[in-house]
Amino acid sequence: MRRKIILSVLFLVLLIMLIPVIVNGLMNLDLGANGNIEVWITFFGSYIGAIIGGIITGVVAFSIAKYQINHQNYVDRTLEYVKQLPSLIGIRLELRKIVRNFEYTDFNLNNHLASRQVGSINIEQEEIDKDNWRNVNKILDTNLQVEILELQDFYNSLKKVLDFDESQVNIELNSIEIQLTLIGTENIEYAELTKRHSFLMKQLNDISRKKVIMIRRFKEEDYLSKTKELLEIVTTQIEEIKLKGV
Repeated sequence: MRRKIILSVLFLVLLIMLIPVIVNGLMNLDLGANGNIEVWITFFGSYIGAIIGGIITGVVAFSIAKYQINHQNYVDRTLEYVKQLPSLIGIRLELRKIVRNFEYTDFNLNNHLASRQVGSINIEQEEIDKDNWRNVNKILDTNLQVEILELQDFYNSLKKVLDFDESQVNIELNSIEIQLTLIGTENIEYAELTKRHSFLMKQLNDISRKKVIMIRRFKEEDYLSKTKELLEIVTTQIEEIKLKGV
């Protein structure tokens, strides 16, 4: 496109330079027209000059309009780019929190892995601030946005299983087992206690299985390093926006 514009301008410049030569040639020709030849030459000169002037004016007007449109688009993109700053700052706070929790989790997991008690581990995770995640869709980098949302989903799933306190369930199970030994099978409460005992045992087994799966993902996919990388990317974008917004 730029090459076409340059060629068009060069053509017009060349044409303007040739006008005197063309006019001089016309003066030596018998045009076979009525009227004074000098009047015709003056007319043609004015006519061609008006056309060339119109073309030049059009090119200049087009260039100015194009510049203004491009400049406005740049301003709009810059404003949209800067507007994501609050969202990125909120996400950075959450990523720092997740990194802190993942580091703590990783440290505790190493101890439990040594004792092979992964299924019964209990590591409380901090709650995420939903307000900081609410505007994640304002982040312009869609790939970054997807990675952040996937991390949020994993963190919530991991938190759910690691926050589960098995000790309270075990206390209730022990209490039920004691009651079952004290009452007869024909007691009206026996069936209900047995049903409750089966439910709690299934719950413990399910949670234990999910913990093993989530912990394996946490380790194998190295979510700690992945989260640190996302934190670095978000921090870099924040600094770039601050510089651009000055």
